[in-house]
This record gives sequence, C-alpha cells and structure tokens, in this order.
Amino acid sequence: MQYTTVRAANSGRAMTTSAHVHYGTSRGLNLDDLEHTTQAEIDTYLNYARNNHVPLYLQTSHTVWLENRPDMMKLHHRVLPNFRKEYAEAVFMMSIGQLHTYIFLDWEIGITNEFKVMQTQGITKTQLMEIVMAAQIYAGIRGLEAVYRATWPFIRDFQDRPQPAKFPDGWDYNIAAFKAGLDESTLELTPSDRQKLNDWYMQNGGEIPKWVTFMTRHRPEFLKAYRLRWEGIFRGALPRQCMPFMMIYHNVVNGYRDGLREAALLGKAWGMSKDWLLLAVIACAYYYTGFEGMNMVEDAIGDIL
Repeated sequence: MQYTTVRAANSGRAMTTSAHVHYGTSRGLNLDDLEHTTQAEIDTYLNYARNNHVPLYLQTSHTVWLENRPDMMKLHHRVLPNFRKEYAEAVFMMSIGQLHTYIFLDWEIGITNEFKVMQTQGITKTQLMEIVMAAQIYAGIRGLEAVYRATWPFIRDFQDRPQPAKFPDGWDYNIAAFKAGLDESTLELTPSDRQKLNDWYMQNGGEIPKWVTFMTRHRPEFLKAYRLRWEGIFRGALPRQCMPFMMIYHNVVNGYRDGLREAALLGKAWGMSKDWLLLAVIACAYYYTGFEGMNMVEDAIGDIL
C-alpha cells in the first residue's frame, strides 16, 4: 500500500495517510478521505442525528469532532465495524454494558440515550429494570437517582415494542443458576451455607473469590444478605449470561483484576463464547480506559481465554 504525506485539515501539521483505502461512507462521512470534510458531509451527519431522535449526544459531543477535528471522527467510524464482525447482536449487547456503566458513572444523558436506543431495538421495560438493578449493586442510591433524573419524563409511558430484542444464540433464562441454595429461614450463615456457597463458586468458575473468603471470616451474616440480594436481581427477563457480561464491563472500567477474573470465569461456566467475553473487554477498553487498560486484562484472564 502506498502512502502520501499531506496537510491535516484544521491543524497545519503534516500527517501520513493511505492513498488507497476502502472504508466507504458512514452517515454521510467519506471515511476514505481524512484530509477533507465538506460542509455537505457535516450537514448530512447532523441531519441524521436530528432525524434519529435517539442518540442525544450525536449533536453535541460529536460536534467537537466535526467542527475541529473531523479526521478523528472519521477514524472513529473506521473502528466501529470491528465490533460487529463476529455477531449481529454485538452493538445491542454493547448498549447493555454501556447502560450498566453509565449508571455507575452517574452520566444521565448516556442513560437516557441507552434507554431510547434499546427501546428501538425491542428491549422491554422489565429487561431495562433488571439492568438497572444489576448496576445498582455497584452504583448504590447514586445510581438510582441518576436513572430517575435521566428517565422520569418518559419512563411511565414507556411502550414495549411488539418485536422483541434479539439476544445471542444459546443464551438462556435459567435463573435457578444464580442460586447457591442458602437457607433463607435464618439470618446466620450456617456451616451448610458456607459449603454451598463455596461449592457454587467452584461449579461456576472453579475459584472462590477472595472477597467471599474475607466476608465469610469477618462478616458472615452480611455476606449472606448480600448474596441473597445478588441472587434476586434477575427474575427471568434477561438471559442469565447478561450478568457476567455486565460484570466484565464494570471490572474493566475500574481496573479490578480479580473482579474481572471472577466475571470471566462465571461467563465461561455459563456458556459465553470467547468472542462474547472479548467483546465486553474490548468495547469497554475502547470507550473507557484505552487499550492500555487491557494490560490488566491480560494478567487477569489471559490464561483462561
């Protein structure tokens, strides 16, 4: 492939680009020409953003690119097809991971955006609430307040679409898999409970997390109450594999090595393929940490992928 050195628009700096690329167009943007972005290209993109009425930040945050560095926006759009290469449901599943993370980060416009985006893709209000409940485990009351502020103008009138959302093939709704079999007739973490909880982790990943060992030793009743709360998040609206998918997002964005390993082991035990594990990792790294964040990923799960 031949390369030519040309001037970057709006920068005055020399840069190297390919003389022959074949990325085509995306929402009116000519991705094969990084050095020239016409007003017609910008207008076409913004017209798409206005008519779409869903991704709210397409007309705001993306304007920073369009008005100052349209070459970077085009480079971004060159990357996006890589997320869709393996599975048609990839972008939809990324929205689930993004919503979980936006709730944790208290980003209201992102929460609104994903509620609206996934509604067009067929997700139900009940399914959205399972994502919210899963995120609230990490985000606390702060996360619920963010959801309220982001969705209160429309959530009571939210209408499920007749065509349901499409989840990955082979994913299932076995909520019994969440249950360790703890004795709910007593607050105490009984010796039987301890054994059942340890057995659950060994059967669903092969390792007992350090935090479980710590809480068993120091606050066993708290651990039991917390575990039963976690087991109650999913009630059959979402496939169970969505839980480890969201857990991967959370632990990558926060750089939690051991938490990522726990999530990936659970995902593997529940039938998530390598491609789905990688999608959660790479999508999260791309949008939140940069690929340097995957140094931790390699340490955490490089041996189990």
